[in-house]
Amino acid sequence: TKPSLSHLFSRKMGNKSSSLPEDDEIHKDNLHFYQNKIESHPNGNFIDAIHSKWFGDYYLLEAHHSYIQWVFPLRETGLNWSSQALSKHEANTMRNSVEIRKRLLKSLSMMLDFYGMHLDEATNKIMRAKDEAHVAKQYQLLNRSFHNYLRITRILKSLGILGCEDIKFEFLNHLILETFKSRNLCRAEDSCIRFWIPTLRRREDVVKMDKLVEKFSHQGRVINRNFRDGWGDEDGENWSTQFYPDELEGHYTEQTLFEARDNILVADKDPYAELRKRYQNAKSNYLSSLRESNIGASTGNGGRVREFVDLSDDDDNSSYNSDVYEDDDEDNDDIDEDEVDGEDDEQDEEELGEEIEEVDSSMYSLSLRDETSESLSPGETGLSSWVPTSGSTEKKGDI
Repeated sequence: TKPSLSHLFSRKMGNKSSSLPEDDEIHKDNLHFYQNKIESHPNGNFIDAIHSKWFGDYYLLEAHHSYIQWVFPLRETGLNWSSQALSKHEANTMRNSVEIRKRLLKSLSMMLDFYGMHLDEATNKIMRAKDEAHVAKQYQLLNRSFHNYLRITRILKSLGILGCEDIKFEFLNHLILETFKSRNLCRAEDSCIRFWIPTLRRREDVVKMDKLVEKFSHQGRVINRNFRDGWGDEDGENWSTQFYPDELEGHYTEQTLFEARDNILVADKDPYAELRKRYQNAKSNYLSSLRESNIGASTGNGGRVREFVDLSDDDDNSSYNSDVYEDDDEDNDDIDEDEVDGEDDEQDEEELGEEIEEVDSSMYSLSLRDETSESLSPGETGLSSWVPTSGSTEKKGDI
């Protein structure tokens, strides 16, 4: 059964709150899809086939824009007008189905794998995937493909509506640590604060996540929900914004306390370790070259040596920081040139600049940024894929 014409028309006319009436029990496309009775459309498949055939097909998961509304349904109609808004009746039925819960977790596992992450279903913990090369590649995708931030917002909301608030909490915990502590997903900062955290249905859980962000923020970020940061993009209070304890036996209840974690569950090695080493070596040698050229320069300004600003003291040039890795120095953005070896100090400035540009272009989340980068163009910053460091990136996509 397709959504009613009036429902589709209201969405087409831009009504953000377009949804089925709260007492609707007629429309059951989402329920039937998760019962493996109907296919998603357009160009979709049955849910079991999607899990078996689409898992690991990263090009398909990235380029296909009509499956996410079926796999993670919401009360509001998405950009796929062939999909149906989730009804309250459907959500209640789906929350109480063991079969549907298993399929929902398979859907989440498929998307987490696409993002370089992994769900441990025994503990509900979310961590990096075990393959470091896979993690690095998919994290790079997340740092430049911003429509996936919209997808993550949808996934988080849907998990809460369908009785997986505890898993949503773990997903957010991992995202916060990767975004603010390790800085591997640092371009997701704004989306994480303004859209992802507010999907939590209990205010005390939002406070826990806000404190975790403030603890690890490299810029001393203080979150203000009543002004700048807001409470997300929910369309007012309604049945889909309520807190739903898992109604299945053996899972969490309304009294369950979710605990935030400070440590990162990771693969055996940091997937960015080698790139960080190349970056730090190139940066150190480049600074050394600039110092030598400044000191030995023939002056044309009254015999004065021009002032040199040491960028290595820039607090925003952050590197990987985790108590999991003992070899990492918490303050290793301040480079001691005497400790750097294995590079030719006599390389000319042009070669060193090219090396830094090469490293920057391959490390989307670890690129060198200065305090003025928000107002500069891509050419001025030297970044191959520049984006602003402030302002929401959740402006368009496929949700």
